[in-house]
Amino acid sequence: MTMAEERTEALPIDDSALEIIKGRIDPFIYAFSTGTVPNYLKVGDTYRPVDVRLSEWRSVFPDLHQEGDAISAKVDQDTYFRDYSVHQFLETVKARHRLTKSENPAPYFSSEFFEGATESDVAEAVEAIRADHAAGTGQYQFYSTDKPGAVTAVHYPRTENWELRENQRRVVENFRNARQRGRKNMLMYAVMRFGKSFTAMHCALEMEAKLVVIVTAKPQVMDEWKKTVERPLCFEDYEFITTDDLRRCPGIIREVLNRESKPNRAVVFLSLQDLDGDETKARHKGLFKEKVDLLIVDESHFGARAESYGKVIKLSAMPKQKEPVDADAADPNKADKAISELKKSIKAKISLHLSGTPYRIMMSNEFQPEDIIATVQYSDIVEEQRKWYSEHLEEDDFDNPMFGFPQMVRFAFDLNESSRALVKSMEDTGTPFGLSSLFRPKSIEKDEKGDYRLFEHEKEVLDFLRAIDGSGDGQNVFGFLDNERIKKGQMCRHMVFALPFCASCDAMEALISSHLAEFKNLSDYAIVNISGHDQPYAKVEQVKKAIADAEKAGKKTITLTVSRMLTGSTVEEWDTMVFLRESRSAQEYDQAIYRIQSPYVVEGTAEDGKRIRIDKKPQTILVDFDPLRLFLMEETKALVHNGRNGLTGVAELRRRVEGNLALSPIIVLNAKKLEQVQATDLLARITDYSSTRGIMEESTSLPVDLALARITAIKEMLAHQNPIGSKKGFEEPPHLGKKGTDLEGGDEEGGAGVSAGKVPASEESQEADLVERFQRYYSRILSFAFLAVSSEPISTISDIIETMREGENKRIARHLGLEAKILKLFDAKMNPYDKLRLECDIYNINRLANDPSADSTEFAHRAKLAVRKFNSFGEAEVPTPPHVCSQMIESIGWDNIVNTLESGGHILDCASKTGEFALSIVERFVAEDRDVSKIAASIRSIPTSLYTYEFVLKAYRMIGLDESCIAHFTATYMANNPLDDDPDENAKRVARKLRENKPFDKIVYDKRSRDDFDGRSPSV
Repeated sequence: MTMAEERTEALPIDDSALEIIKGRIDPFIYAFSTGTVPNYLKVGDTYRPVDVRLSEWRSVFPDLHQEGDAISAKVDQDTYFRDYSVHQFLETVKARHRLTKSENPAPYFSSEFFEGATESDVAEAVEAIRADHAAGTGQYQFYSTDKPGAVTAVHYPRTENWELRENQRRVVENFRNARQRGRKNMLMYAVMRFGKSFTAMHCALEMEAKLVVIVTAKPQVMDEWKKTVERPLCFEDYEFITTDDLRRCPGIIREVLNRESKPNRAVVFLSLQDLDGDETKARHKGLFKEKVDLLIVDESHFGARAESYGKVIKLSAMPKQKEPVDADAADPNKADKAISELKKSIKAKISLHLSGTPYRIMMSNEFQPEDIIATVQYSDIVEEQRKWYSEHLEEDDFDNPMFGFPQMVRFAFDLNESSRALVKSMEDTGTPFGLSSLFRPKSIEKDEKGDYRLFEHEKEVLDFLRAIDGSGDGQNVFGFLDNERIKKGQMCRHMVFALPFCASCDAMEALISSHLAEFKNLSDYAIVNISGHDQPYAKVEQVKKAIADAEKAGKKTITLTVSRMLTGSTVEEWDTMVFLRESRSAQEYDQAIYRIQSPYVVEGTAEDGKRIRIDKKPQTILVDFDPLRLFLMEETKALVHNGRNGLTGVAELRRRVEGNLALSPIIVLNAKKLEQVQATDLLARITDYSSTRGIMEESTSLPVDLALARITAIKEMLAHQNPIGSKKGFEEPPHLGKKGTDLEGGDEEGGAGVSAGKVPASEESQEADLVERFQRYYSRILSFAFLAVSSEPISTISDIIETMREGENKRIARHLGLEAKILKLFDAKMNPYDKLRLECDIYNINRLANDPSADSTEFAHRAKLAVRKFNSFGEAEVPTPPHVCSQMIESIGWDNIVNTLESGGHILDCASKTGEFALSIVERFVAEDRDVSKIAASIRSIPTSLYTYEFVLKAYRMIGLDESCIAHFTATYMANNPLDDDPDENAKRVARKLRENKPFDKIVYDKRSRDDFDGRSPSV
């Protein structure tokens, strides 16, 4: 390392981007003056950042000026005072006149203005109030939060007068409207903290449901449902019945429903585990005899249904493991079947599914748009919270119905240096290696040797821990636990580490414990291992109590888990999640990270019974060491929102991402500086990622809307598609509309299937075959996006339809087998989420080939990437892999090629599929800083088919070669129309004539072949 490098390394990280970090906020007294109310001082208190509160006041007093610094309204750890006490001092001691409404000259009235009051008056008031508390004279009122912990009740007292918030009321209205339209299977998509259970019970009230059944794969959510039903006065008609109640009294449902007095309606809570079994259990028989009005399926995303839509987001596959990842949950492979069987047995009038992350469900066709009564995302909750504050300036902060809903600040970091080196070395050997591999224990199972308590890559994991702790060097990792802003805000007090294996939790606990003396900050944390083989926490309540007790004692905790308690559980104190494994799906990931988004609010009570509420967790932190995953997740959520609201195109996607990032910023570490990610940067990173995958990879990763196969024209088109894995590849572009297809019959409403004699062995394989045919068509669409000639970006199916109408693009579409009438059907009928996913790839692939900032070197690289996964255009059309091109160049001799080309000679690729030899030669020329323009007319190619012609042409244009050096006929056509009877002699003569740069002695072509090249002469 040079001295300059050492100096650079020694520079501290610029953490100015962390100005957004506020952390825990004590209540503050603030004061401001305004020309709108001259000679008066406004004095108030706030339970949020003072600058945020003042900025809200500026909406009505634009010229306000803060007078003095804000002063804490806290007198000790558990005691607070209000602005009322300051007002009392100003009026009684300082004799400052309080503004009345009749005197108010301003259009907006506030009673907290005091005539002639000064900054020093406020400071004097605070001193007097604190002195009163110390002396105990009782002149001012104080609020104490020093209360014993709550005791879990068997039944909760019905004392709360809860009311629907405006957005919840809209959902109930949507439920009523959907029910009136005859919809019977509905979905409520709303993120954690929206209040899905409370809103669902109001749906029960709306339909006057006598019997409500709640079923879930997560039995630990029962206590939350019990609170929801038993505490509010509005649900006084309902009695909450558990499986234990059914066991003790099998006839309890009928007994409740027959009562003349309240409660005479029933809410029955069941888990899938309880329902599991081949025979109906005695305690359930009474239920199945009753008429169920409303069946609520909670955590509906949990399970395996719509698995074919799991490719919504391209997250890494999680390594296989034998042990269950969540001891509290049902088997996800059985969950959907159990729900389906239950619905058949119960035959409820209405089924209502609840989920905060229904991505796979919404990407399927299980719910039509009119069935979805809510799509509420995190950003919607924050917007509602902000709107209330701006509209209720005179009310206390803590009266906001969304008070305490935290802002999530997200860190997207790369791994530490040694871990990155390990990942690279493994990938260089062809071994996939990710987070789950890095944090893999030596033994997944508990073993006598104790290998389950040791990481396979212990050195790298220890380096990683030192990096986040701030005690070690992390060039790519921000030591967030050692950051003063985070410490001052009392953040990262109760962290959750999401690990890949149960034994990983044991290994992490052992590693941290054995190196406590080496850590600056991790040594302050108590380990709560809830998923490991050795963990002592059999019940969720034990976990919650351990963390709550630690908080009361002023201690920090790290909870180690795989998936346990990451769905359906609420731990108020959790404020940070460190994600250290791959994720199976977008919905699993979001379910996990939103566990830290539960409010943590404590109440302070005065002697007269008045209350205040203190937000102990205004912000949370997510730390993800797979930045791309975080970016893809953001894109996915934006796609779901836009699809639901009929918003299409990349511009709308960018707008949604911009809004989300403003509410929940993502911070990255770049060259020793923390920076907030912008929407354009995020989407560009995803585009760059897509550019490394190629057209075929993108085609096979897209979700497929199988409902399209019911449309006759699409069904016939699919019959002519070779499945994506077929040897025939791109051969025989489909003749759309041709009768007598492989897929017979069908109409707009009919089913899809392959004709007799070609039906796959099973329904499952038939569906797989159909998916592969769709993917082949996707590859044609994405190929057009890559090949098209357009001055404007192509980002939608509609853009493709418009672009392919004339000129070269008309020929390209013809060669690729695309027809506008089929694309119009896709545009009009495709599932909106699938369509948006496809259109994102259209945009990314088009940008790959048309970025004006890229030079010929970059274009050569991109052209190779785009087509690298075309392992076969057809059985006889296999592109030569780049490494084979390099080997063949070496076998000829690179110096020979250079001398030939630079002296006016020619190189011929007589069977080109993607211009692969031209790309390899040009790429090497550029690498050696040679002038490509000198050989632009010296590399000749004969494409093998009409569609490979387009790829060769695109490659030539991207790297600056003379496109007239591409034959306007195909090698296949030439083979069928030889110059000589002897095919070998024919090939020799073609090569000789092209090498000598002379026209052919004789060209045989017909009108079709000439038209295929827009009437241009087929001679080179």
